[in-house]
Amino acid sequence: MPVIAIWGMGMANDHHSPASLVRLLDWIQTVYPGGVYVFAGTPSHWRTRDGDCDPDPALSEVWRKVQNISPWYVGRFGDAEGADEFRIRMADDIKFLKEEDATYGIHRDYTPVVFPGFSWTNLHAGPFNEIPRQGGTFLYRQLYNAIGENVSTVYGAMMDEMDEATALMPAEVDKSNTPQQVPFLSLDADGMSLPDTWYMRICALAGIALAKGAQLPPRFPLEDLKGYQYTHTVQGGNPASIGDLSALSLNPPVLPLHRPLETQMALPMAPKLPARAAPKLPPRAPRVVDNQRRLPPAPALRPSIQEPPVRNDMPTTGELVLLRVSAMSHISDCLGTATPTQASMEVTPNQATALLNKYITTPENYVQANAIYGKVNDATKRTFTPERKQQLAKSVETIGAQGYKMFGKIRKAAGE
Repeated sequence: MPVIAIWGMGMANDHHSPASLVRLLDWIQTVYPGGVYVFAGTPSHWRTRDGDCDPDPALSEVWRKVQNISPWYVGRFGDAEGADEFRIRMADDIKFLKEEDATYGIHRDYTPVVFPGFSWTNLHAGPFNEIPRQGGTFLYRQLYNAIGENVSTVYGAMMDEMDEATALMPAEVDKSNTPQQVPFLSLDADGMSLPDTWYMRICALAGIALAKGAQLPPRFPLEDLKGYQYTHTVQGGNPASIGDLSALSLNPPVLPLHRPLETQMALPMAPKLPARAAPKLPPRAPRVVDNQRRLPPAPALRPSIQEPPVRNDMPTTGELVLLRVSAMSHISDCLGTATPTQASMEVTPNQATALLNKYITTPENYVQANAIYGKVNDATKRTFTPERKQQLAKSVETIGAQGYKMFGKIRKAAGE
């Protein structure tokens, strides 16, 4: 069955709508055939609906829609006495779940949260080492209380959360090795010299107790933790023995200050393996080099582009005039008007440019034409005065009016 963890439902000041949470949980159950197992991270006061919990009574229906209740205890207490007070709340939670589950015909598990200590100076400028770890005895007291209430699972907060100093993973053991620019906690913050895996060892012992369905020893197992190694494995379905701890006293003492545990620990070293000889490989056959092998011939390069020959048959001004006279004569035949004579014709810039554009479409005249265009543009820039602009504007208006009249005559002639 798939497991989905949802944290934070019903937290105070979040103002979650219980009806929307119920619809969400109902929808989640329809996504997978056979439903899902919903692990709900809840406020620590979920049952009494005070403190860190929203007081809305409709949240009771939300809690009945999940399969695991996991109250968040991080920061809710800061010493062994507070942990013992929350053990009473934990016992009342478990009793309430059993009675309500029997009433509604459902089953919910209960997973309390434990944490090693707390500090978020760099995150929220809170007090440095706000909840001291006390060498692991604070975490051990919470584990002892939770397992003593016959829970089957415990939530360790957190494996790697550095910003709140609740990480259980190996950490720096010496303050002098941490950055000095900002405050950082190391495992010797409470005056104790500890191995870097100290809190993982405590969790490993709790895991063995949960797997065996047994209680942890009432006294902090200092000597056993000193000698514990991860070579303790589950053999034949049962965890390996962690030693006879039945004679230990009831009250777990605080770890001795400045006790160099590293010098007193007789941890078994991993066996030294013999040096592994490199395998002998069969001799490789000599590589035969084909001296006759040649690269394929290079592809033929494109011939260089030759400049087109300069043509001397560019149309003269007289030829352009004759071309325009011929064109206008053809238009006059169509419109029935008099044909203009050559003497009355002048070559306008637009007509000359049109004829020139038509003439230079051949590649050999392109370079020569570009040179001509360059000279024309230079001359135009020198002569394009404000007075010339006004004259051109009036010419455009005149040409536009005449062209519109001629266009009307062409349409009339075409219609007839």
